[in-house]
Amino acid sequence: MDSDIQNCHIPKNIIIKPCDFDRIADNSNDWTDVTERVRPFIEFCKEYEPLLKIFSKLFINGLKLNRARSEERKNAIRAIKAAAANGEISNEKASEMIKIIHQTEKSMNFKFWDSEHSSHKEPVHHD
Repeated sequence: MDSDIQNCHIPKNIIIKPCDFDRIADNSNDWTDVTERVRPFIEFCKEYEPLLKIFSKLFINGLKLNRARSEERKNAIRAIKAAAANGEISNEKASEMIKIIHQTEKSMNFKFWDSEHSSHKEPVHHD
């Protein structure tokens, strides 16, 4: 029985080990052995491990900052909607402000998996 990935010949319902990939690759024309092509990269990673750790840490910290800013934008949208619902600002002004936040999000390089479902353009209504 194959996994849900079509034509990969990876069994389902078993614990897959690295040697399973070797066996599948050795017995299939669908897989390409990239060992020799990646060997220089592995050597590079060994030689420059401290530098790669720094880059990784910077990247992770950047993602954490982007996540925090994403949450700030979600909270800002909630606050704008609440202000409109309480009559503190007009629906038009609220829609304009939310639109600016959405435009900012669309221009970003890194988007989180849950960013779009929580920040689609939603009409603001007084109850």
